[in-house]
Amino acid sequence: MAREKGKILYIITKSNWGGAQKYVFDLANSNINQDYDIKVLLGGDGELAHRLLSNNVEVIKSKTLQNTLNPIRTLKIFKELYKIIKNENPNIVHVNSSVAGLIVTLICRIQNKYCVFTAHGWPHNENRNTILKYLFKFLMIITVRLSDATIAVSNNIKHSLSNSKSILNKITVIYPGIKIIDPIDMNKLHQEDNLLHIVSVGEMNKNKNHISFIRIMNSLDNVHYHIIGQDSGEKENIEKEIEAQNIKNKVTLHGHIQNIDRMLSRYDVFLLPSHTEALGYVVLEALQNNIPVIARNVGGVPEIIENINGSTLYNDPEELIQIITKLKNEISTERNENKLKENTYQKYLADKFSYDKMITETLKIYQRSK
Repeated sequence: MAREKGKILYIITKSNWGGAQKYVFDLANSNINQDYDIKVLLGGDGELAHRLLSNNVEVIKSKTLQNTLNPIRTLKIFKELYKIIKNENPNIVHVNSSVAGLIVTLICRIQNKYCVFTAHGWPHNENRNTILKYLFKFLMIITVRLSDATIAVSNNIKHSLSNSKSILNKITVIYPGIKIIDPIDMNKLHQEDNLLHIVSVGEMNKNKNHISFIRIMNSLDNVHYHIIGQDSGEKENIEKEIEAQNIKNKVTLHGHIQNIDRMLSRYDVFLLPSHTEALGYVVLEALQNNIPVIARNVGGVPEIIENINGSTLYNDPEELIQIITKLKNEISTERNENKLKENTYQKYLADKFSYDKMITETLKIYQRSK
């Protein structure tokens, strides 16, 4: 006699494609669905929704779900989510958005549902005014207390909320796992022009901080900067800064590119200039494509690259200029001697950021509900 499956409802606010969305997609399409029927509740009709549907994962599109502190909108979100969770009657609710996390964990308490909250980052670590930072930190502490279990995607996330033992004991660090896939075989861009091609992948928003590199590009020769990602309110400012620096011929804004995670090998260097990062999923994708990473020393990023040869952390623009200048010379020498590195990061990723390990550890969290 077949064992009856449980039900998991994943909830995420934005349906575009980013690290948190990839995390939800991977969980929903893993062997977890052998034990559970899966549904994903999300806001909007973006790439995550389309990918889930193409993989036969049932999607519920919310009419109200968004990041907001507006009391009226928050009440509307609460009412809609309360009704959906009650009607779906899942065994486990797994929420993946900070602001929605508070609403969902509260609903789960009222309805007596087992609730897992994954912290992909804390809103109080972002560039906000002091009052909002304290407010968000307070709300996130309540969210963790209301949840049955909280997953943090890095040790930095776990320890940057509270020193309280009662909070820390509720948080389990599970690194996002990456499937080791072969990059698409593409010619390096430098074969066409002999420039150093640097790429950043991420939404064009203030937190991703692309402008910080644009402002120092005139201090670097023979460098071209590629920004890949959709506009989230910062594209106009980026374009103005490019014009102000008079470097239109040195920067390309590509917008969103499908399957970019398999095409990063055509670039020479991956740059992550973010103000804050919970972990930096795109760093894993860059390493999978065997290109060196230069990243600001923020959030959980050091947990990925601080011990990797060829990849570097930086703290300020002057240090970044020095690192790129040195790396440019090294890469130029390697090109001339025809000895570019072969895959060196695959085993590291498979060991520390294993996809199977992420699934196994997450299942252990779910099994606590029984």
